[in-house]
Amino acid sequence: VALNLHPNELTKLRFQSSAYIADETEAFDIIGEYWLQEVETDLGEDNFGEPVNLIGVGTFHDWARNNLESKVYTVEHKGTRIAEKHFWKWGLKFQREKITDNLSEWVLLDSAGYNLPFSDTNINFQEVLKTDIGLSSNRYSAYIQDELNLDDNDMWKMNAGIRMHYWDVNEEVVVSPRLQLSYAPQWERSDVVFRGAVGAYNQPPFYRELRNQDGDLNLSLLAQKSYQVVLGSDWNMLLWERPFKLTTEVYYKYLYDLIPYDLENIRIQYFGENKSDGYAAGLDMRLFGEFVPGTDSWISLSLLKTEEDIDGDSYIDTLGNVIDIGSVARPTDQRLNVGMFFQDYLRRNENFKVYLNFLYGTGLPFSPPNNEQFRNALRIPDYRRVDIGFSAQLFDKEKHLNRKGFIGGFENIWASLEVFNLLGVSNTIAYTWVNDTNNTTYAVPQRLTDRRPNFKLIAKF
Repeated sequence: VALNLHPNELTKLRFQSSAYIADETEAFDIIGEYWLQEVETDLGEDNFGEPVNLIGVGTFHDWARNNLESKVYTVEHKGTRIAEKHFWKWGLKFQREKITDNLSEWVLLDSAGYNLPFSDTNINFQEVLKTDIGLSSNRYSAYIQDELNLDDNDMWKMNAGIRMHYWDVNEEVVVSPRLQLSYAPQWERSDVVFRGAVGAYNQPPFYRELRNQDGDLNLSLLAQKSYQVVLGSDWNMLLWERPFKLTTEVYYKYLYDLIPYDLENIRIQYFGENKSDGYAAGLDMRLFGEFVPGTDSWISLSLLKTEEDIDGDSYIDTLGNVIDIGSVARPTDQRLNVGMFFQDYLRRNENFKVYLNFLYGTGLPFSPPNNEQFRNALRIPDYRRVDIGFSAQLFDKEKHLNRKGFIGGFENIWASLEVFNLLGVSNTIAYTWVNDTNNTTYAVPQRLTDRRPNFKLIAKF
């Protein structure tokens, strides 16, 4: 619900309130079996490459019935005012949160008919997690910002502001000042804008970050914080007598009070502690425009390196020395991403279109579970995908103004046929870790969907 007020032509006020309820259920019941065997490696043997010795047979069973319900209520005011060369923006917000969290998980490991760890009297589980948690809290936030023209030619502009946040769970007050300058030189042959920004960016935790891997809440958890520097440019140009835009950004972010986390397939498991600091540095480039007249296509390139140093992580070497791990890759450390989206249409009939989508990304880091020495030291294979799509406009009201009946009530109707992962690449998303009777760990890849067709009908009215 929102109320907009306009006291005068220069001032706009907005008062709004909202509420939402999110009910998330995570339920799985996964049973897997495995056979571990030695393979004949002697080229002179008739059974070369075949199993010759059974090392172990086992079964693992992962089970969970988890439920998280979030109720969030907000009351907010926003306002803007124009004053000569200034454009002011401000806001106040109150947010009430109520969380109910129920966890029930266990992992059972069986080897050759015996539960691990073995007991002749009990059934022992590898992991058991059961909790019943509730949390109610209040947040208060405010911001003020000014966009200022620094000269009469609109060449120099400044955007300065400050944001404040308070949460009564950790009783932390976070203040984030930010500043951006932009310069648009009046060059005859180029339309370009250069930007530079510095500021403190802080991310107060929500409930999920408070909960560690044992299901306990850390109510003193602080906001994750960073200092960031960003330099960028927007360059509008003509190529092949058609409009294009090249955007470029290079950035460096110093990160501290971080909350480390592990990725288990698509599941995030937070440590629940502010126990690391690190950095993120990278480059983003995107060329967007009409490679074919009347269609939008683009090419993008991203470089990224992000690492963190977790407090207290170490291992003991073969000589008994305690070795500090130092900086390790963060779970999002994907060094290279390249994408291309290209559209075309039939020269004699623009109602028939085709697109090609190319994606390539180097592998994300991963590591064996509960292994500090090799945390995120391994890499998933590179991600590769090609998509193709065909679409046809079945009806256009502007071209069929006299069309009556049911079809005449639509603005336009499109039908499309797409094929995702056209080349059928088996991309790896994660690994399942299997232990044998000697507690040796093996990684079994989990792969994404192979090739998938998709038919879509879009009708606008």
